[in-house]
Amino acid sequence: MSQIYKFLEFSVDSQAHLLLKAGQRIDITSRAYKLLVYFLQNQSKTLSRDQLNQHVWSDRVVTDSSLDKLIQRLRKLLGDTKQHKEIISTIHGVGFVFLPEVTVSSKNTESLNQEKQGKNRFRIVLATVLLLVFVIYYFKVGSDSPNDITIISQSQAAPIIVSLIPNMADINDTNQAWMVKGGMHYLYEKFNSSVGVDVKNISLQTLADNDPEKFAIDLNQNKETNSSIMISMKEANEQYNADVKIRTIDGVLDQKNFKSVSIKTIYDDIALWAQDALKIKKAPVNDVTDSTMSNHRYAVENYMRAISAELSGDAKQAIKYLELATNEDKKFWLAWLKLSTNYRKQGQYEKAMSIVKVFEKAKITDKFKIMVVNSKINIHNAMGDFDQALIEADNAINLARKIGNIKSQYILLSNKAYTASQLGQYSVALDSIYESIALINQESENNHPRLGSTYSALSGIQNNMQNFDEAEKHAKLAIKHLTIAGNERYVAKVKLRLSDILSNKGNMNEAENLVSDAIITLKKLDSVLEESTAYMRLIDFQLIKGDFETALNNFN
Repeated sequence: MSQIYKFLEFSVDSQAHLLLKAGQRIDITSRAYKLLVYFLQNQSKTLSRDQLNQHVWSDRVVTDSSLDKLIQRLRKLLGDTKQHKEIISTIHGVGFVFLPEVTVSSKNTESLNQEKQGKNRFRIVLATVLLLVFVIYYFKVGSDSPNDITIISQSQAAPIIVSLIPNMADINDTNQAWMVKGGMHYLYEKFNSSVGVDVKNISLQTLADNDPEKFAIDLNQNKETNSSIMISMKEANEQYNADVKIRTIDGVLDQKNFKSVSIKTIYDDIALWAQDALKIKKAPVNDVTDSTMSNHRYAVENYMRAISAELSGDAKQAIKYLELATNEDKKFWLAWLKLSTNYRKQGQYEKAMSIVKVFEKAKITDKFKIMVVNSKINIHNAMGDFDQALIEADNAINLARKIGNIKSQYILLSNKAYTASQLGQYSVALDSIYESIALINQESENNHPRLGSTYSALSGIQNNMQNFDEAEKHAKLAIKHLTIAGNERYVAKVKLRLSDILSNKGNMNEAENLVSDAIITLKKLDSVLEESTAYMRLIDFQLIKGDFETALNNFN
């Protein structure tokens, strides 16, 4: 039978895993909840660190700082301030004691009926509200003139979806890889700023494993894109040479050769030529490209080299080139934002934040403002300042809604879900992630990379909530979408997440098989660090099963 613990204005339902304050639910992480119940069961008793660690982390060894952070979070949830520690008291050198008086009762039938009645009242009110919304909508649409409806239809016209496909096989010299990796990112920004255009983001690993011509045909026939721009890039005798072909569902639309001593000039010319061929409306002069990009040749070349390093996971090298790019052009805003990102990846949070704060006074578009705030959110998350990150996320989401930027909305909602889950606000996290999925599907049913990433995040939240069945279902959906997208590395990562979920459910054999599959993929991708991490997880599973011999062989 469920036990109800009451103290001060709080109550805890042990069966439903609920923490209520004056009848209102408070989101709480599973570990914080476990700690709170243990305190309630031992009210007025001094509990040592060893006792608390053993109860909360019985499955692993943790440091004292882990317990301190958890107690700090629990105190914050309960309103236990530094000035007035009236709930959890620290007995230095001994442990902790829960001070308030606690009453314990069983959840009787009457309270269950009250809950049921409350839920029924809520359903009736919700149904009434939905009916009113429907009636208002019906009469509003019915009263619109045909001309009004035509205007709405035109404003919601589907955008042209362009895929950029470099011929990776042409790049034999690693010193020339930056021309493709960074150059395609530059071209992506040029197209992404055009009116009525979406650029399909394709991983370089996916492109490396495909024949460009066949891949372009498949994308068009599967209606994942309207057109594909295939590019072969070479450099010889200090001159760049590009062969470019545009393919649509009807075949090759146009092809051309470009030459220049400046790689920036080549990509600029490709963008203009392709926009004319595809009848794409170019960006206004004051739009994102002109306000964030640079017209300085060497600044752009250093930017391309930096992006190439970043895509290869070398943040230190990326910083070197981005600093050169921003020295060449002090108003190269996109390079500054990328520099902030790479400082964050290197753990230089103060430097990262100081750059982001410069944008608060800069004249930039709303679309770029959203990118800046998103960067600020990531820095706050990295610093563990989740409360401020959540505030920034809401500000950015409101701005994205204001300007009607659906893509920014679903990216920001996913980030908000992560931040809320770190704070234990699982209901906020779930609402955000489900809204994100709805927006992704609204934009395109074929956005497999983003759907895969979002379903993976959802499964992680549900795993933390110990809702393992739903977590398993959504992890498998993530694997499905990421497999279609061809993102092998991310498929391997989600398989590792799924293995953790299955181990929590006690399905150790299936969990072990998933880790083995992930290791094969990571070995093929030459991802040494991730492969090592996966081996450690495999060894853990084998030790839990008691298969010590196999675990020892894998360890060696």
